[in-house]
Amino acid sequence: MPNEQLISTIIIILTSVISLGVVIALIIVNRGRNKFTEITLDESRRLPHHRCPKCGFNMTPGFIFTQRGLFWRKPETKPMTMLMTRGKLMNNTYNMGFTAAENRAWKCDRCELVLIDVSEMVRIRR
Repeated sequence: MPNEQLISTIIIILTSVISLGVVIALIIVNRGRNKFTEITLDESRRLPHHRCPKCGFNMTPGFIFTQRGLFWRKPETKPMTMLMTRGKLMNNTYNMGFTAAENRAWKCDRCELVLIDVSEMVRIRR
């Protein structure tokens, strides 16, 4: 019994170390993918307006926090799962929450369509 507990403890520790290593590697690899700009709170309230391409209604401007990024795939590519992403991580969408950066976005309150600007991430200076 004591050997089984020791093995279980070692497995848990190794799994934790590997998981932490993967997170650190993702942060380092994806840090260079993001383009950031800083805007003031006043500038954040003056986002340009867009009409919904689906229904033509005025969309509500705002921001969206993507954290672990957005993955893009073509229709002919097999769908993604929790463990395996088969899409391409889109630039300017991955931030792990350390940068307090978001993407500009517009939401249609009628049909729930969301447009996301991934040309850069935005930090709001307070």
